[in-house]
Amino acid sequence: MRKNTPAISVLLATVALAFMACDQHSDANARVEKIGDEPRREVTVTGEVFIRTKGGNSISLGAVEVRAYSVEALHMWAQQKCSELVSKLHQLPYAYARLEYERKATRNVVSDALSAITPVATARTSSGGLYAIEVPASLGAVLLVAETERLTGMGRETLAWVERLPDQSRQLHAEVLRLDLNNTNVANSVDDRKAAGASYIRGFLSRRLTSAASDAGSCNAPVTDAEVAAVEEMNRLSAATWEIIEGSTSGSRR
Repeated sequence: MRKNTPAISVLLATVALAFMACDQHSDANARVEKIGDEPRREVTVTGEVFIRTKGGNSISLGAVEVRAYSVEALHMWAQQKCSELVSKLHQLPYAYARLEYERKATRNVVSDALSAITPVATARTSSGGLYAIEVPASLGAVLLVAETERLTGMGRETLAWVERLPDQSRQLHAEVLRLDLNNTNVANSVDDRKAAGASYIRGFLSRRLTSAASDAGSCNAPVTDAEVAAVEEMNRLSAATWEIIEGSTSGSRR
């Protein structure tokens, strides 16, 4: 037995090394698999900011700041705003006075919210109007905002874009999202009711205020997918109504 001890020791050592190699290989595969399964940490939103003139020319808008805001943070702000409004509305004796106060208090609701909340990311367009902004993939829905002014033959023109992007955390495979800001989605101001994102925040607050009329505690109720869907549907119908109004107005001018 003593004569075979070295051979057995060598055999055991070889087996041990083989197991160690297998373990290291398994660990390496596990690490690669784990890294591969991790959701992306950022989503890049790219696009171009430009205006197409009546003559058909495209004018790229450079040095325009593009800001990204968390819709969840805007929800929280709207909930707080709802509580403040409800407490004051209950002090007004007449229904008309309450409606008038609510109308005035929510007139600039989006610009008020954006001034109170810090953007999660900012970017500035190049001389060619191109931008790229990175937002956390786990952030959820994002509000993209841009504002600028330009001189025209009619004077100074204010341009604003307020666009609501879908929930980024559910788009783990979309590395880059494209969103151009141009005539098709431009608004006259950040609070323009025709701006998609502005309409969403205004609609969310309006829905909370309506619920709070009968239950003051509903201002701070958790946001649900059903409520988000209801607000989006309300905004879709509102946008369709505006298209009909604008179509009839332009038709009457002809």
